[in-house]
Amino acid sequence: IPILKGTGFAMRNYIYVNDLAKAIRFCVEEKIQGTHLLGGYETITIRRMLEAICETFLDGAQLIFENGNVSKSVVVKNSDALPRSQLFIETLNEIKSKYH
Repeated sequence: IPILKGTGFAMRNYIYVNDLAKAIRFCVEEKIQGTHLLGGYETITIRRMLEAICETFLDGAQLIFENGNVSKSVVVKNSDALPRSQLFIETLNEIKSKYH
């Protein structure tokens, strides 16, 4: 069961490695050059990310909370030239259907 240290309210936009690979392939095929930033399309809290993992893979187990420092949000502003990634819950369900 994941342990959440702190409040978990900092925002992130995680990207699935398969979505990243698709974006790299897209850049090569479309001959996109330059520096581009890419993160997940969806921005969620660390807490929500861990809760979704519990719901999907751990039969709804509850997070374990511990005191911790307040985290800052780190969100990548995606380049408009790159394709959108799938939603976090879609990624979890894809992983579950393939490997669980």
